[in-house]
Formats: sequence, structure tokens, C-alpha cells
Amino acid sequence: MTVTVLEVKDDVVRIGIDAPGSVPVNRAELLVELQDSNRDEASPAPDQVDSLRAALRRDP
Repeated sequence: MTVTVLEVKDDVVRIGIDAPGSVPVNRAELLVELQDSNRDEASPAPDQVDSLRAALRRDP
């Protein structure tokens, strides 16, 4: 894997990464955003929890 500095301008640094296709290359902020999104989607909405709780109380 090779990391190359492509450009430095003010406070911004652009880099290039040359890696085989089998090596995942992800920006940390995108990974965190994806994890947050997945966590939000996996969590039930409060109204869904209330509906399930009510259904379980009715059906022993």
C-alpha cells in the first residue's frame, strides 16, 4: 500500500492511497457516520416498543 500527499492548501491535505482491491480503505468520518446510521436503524422507535408491550400484555 502506498500513501501519497497530492496537495496541501491552507488547512486541507489531499492524499492518494494505492492499495489492492482486497484492502478496505475508508475515511474515519464516513465510517462513524455509517455506524451511527446503522445503530439508529437497528433501534426500535418508542411507539413500536409501546405497541409491542401492549400486545404482549393482552396475549398471555
